[in-house]
Order: sequence, then C-alpha cells, then structure tokens
Amino acid sequence: MSPFLTNITNLTEEKSKILNKITNLTEEKSKMLNKITNLTEEKSKMLNKITNLTEEKSKILNKITNLTEEKSKMLNKITNLTEEKSKMLNKITNLTEEKSKMLNKITNLTEEKSKMLNKNTNLTEEKSKILNKITNLTEEKSKMLNKITNLTEEKSKILNKITNLTEEKNKMLNKITNLTEEKSKMLNKITNLTEEKSKMLNKITNLTEERNKILTNITNLTKERDQLQEKNKGKYK
Repeated sequence: MSPFLTNITNLTEEKSKILNKITNLTEEKSKMLNKITNLTEEKSKMLNKITNLTEEKSKILNKITNLTEEKSKMLNKITNLTEEKSKMLNKITNLTEEKSKMLNKITNLTEEKSKMLNKNTNLTEEKSKILNKITNLTEEKSKMLNKITNLTEEKSKILNKITNLTEEKNKMLNKITNLTEEKSKMLNKITNLTEEKSKMLNKITNLTEERNKILTNITNLTKERDQLQEKNKGKYK
C-alpha cells in the first residue's frame, strides 16, 4: 500500500475515533442535563415541603398562642372563684357569729322567763304582766329559733356552693394541666419541624452544589467537544 493510502486510512480511523468521542461527550452531556433537571425538580419539591412545614409551624404557634390565652383566662377565673369562695367563708363566719349571739340571747330569755315563773307574787296585775311578758319572750324565742334555722339553711347552701366552686376549680386546674401538656407536645413538634426544615435546607444546598458541579462538567465537556470538532475540521481542510 502506498504511503498516501496509508495516511488516508490513518486519518479516517482518527476521524472515526474523534466522532465517536464527540458522540460520547454529547451523550454524557445529555445525561448530565437530565440529572440537572431531576435535581431541579427535587429541589422544587423540597422547597414546597419546606413551605408546608413553615405553614404547619405557623399554625401550631397560633394554636399555642390560643392555648396560652385560654390558660390565662382559666387562671383568672380560678382566681375569681377563690375570691368568691373566700367571701362565702367570711359570710359563713359572720352567720355563725350571729347564730351564736342569738343562742346566747335565747339563753338569756329562757333564764329571764325562768326567773319570772319562779317569782311568787300575789298581785294579779303583776302576774298578768309577767305572763304577757313570758308570752312575748316565748314568741321572740320562737322567731329567733326560726331565724337560726334559716341561717343554718343559708349556711348549708353556701357550703354546697363552695363545694361546687371547689369542684369547678379542680376541673379547670385539670384542664390547665392538659393544655400545658398539649402546649409542650406542640413545642416539641415545632422543634422537630425546625430540625427537618434545617435538614432539607442543607440537602438543597448540597443539591445546588452538585448541580453547579454538573454544569461545570457540562461546560468542560462542551469545550472539549468543540476542540475535538475544530481539530477534526483542521485535519481535513
């Protein structure tokens, strides 16, 4: 074979190799572009998920605010119930003192009645006056006993009301405990959401860096392909 034909054969083989290399570079570039597309989609999904996490965190914070306000209202109500209970206890104390005074007065009336009955007199008028006075004392005693009965009933009602207030206070304290536990759970959930959001942001950063590297590789591949194409053209001019 002549040197000329040998040279043409070598050039043809070299051209074929260069074209194959260009084809491979083009395929590799296409794969990298597809990978960039996938990375972009994944990044978009993560950003959407972060948005959802942020909205969920905002909702939880609003709920915690509402729970805190409700807890504050209940504590205020408990304070009012405690004050009302204290007032009722004071009223019971006053009623007890008043009842004691009336009992003392009844005792005095009874003693006075006994003295009058024991008093011997022959005067009819004086006897009549004394009997009338005894009758009045008896009526007054009866009224006082009725008043004591009413005071006792009122005291019983107040004690029942205090019992109800105490039960209501205990229920509110239990509800506050539940609200506090719920608030604690929500704060823990917010912490977890924040950590998850942070991990996603880190992943997005890594995806962005990987995408930039791929773009750099594509740029380099494109330059290499262009150089090969120029080299190929130069040889066959």
